[in-house]
Amino acid sequence: MTILDIWKLSCDNIAEQLKNKTKTRDDTFNSFYQ
Repeated sequence: MTILDIWKLSCDNIAEQLKNKTKTRDDTFNSFYQ
């Protein structure tokens, strides 16, 4: 496993976490405004 592989993996993880955060935030807004 090269540095590049590790870097790509951590980038994917961060992107995944950000996506999950936004999704949770959107869900909260949606239930709030229903």
